[in-house]
Amino acid sequence: MSKKQINLLIGKQRYPLTVSEEDEQAYRETERLINNTINKYINWYGGNADLNYENILSMALLELGYGYLQLKNQKEQE
Repeated sequence: MSKKQINLLIGKQRYPLTVSEEDEQAYRETERLINNTINKYINWYGGNADLNYENILSMALLELGYGYLQLKNQKEQE
């Protein structure tokens, strides 16, 4: 299993990772999913002075975590 260095940009932060070549595409897709969710909340609430970037990240994390649990519970019921 060959490893490689990649850099992911999540929100405003860059994360260097060492991943297997087989997993790189999944990490890239995850990066896009997270950033798309963050950007959705920025577009929805970007003008709201009560929400800072940390609030936006928290809302995106909540949405993604909830979606994960829904899929997990659905799979367990099959």
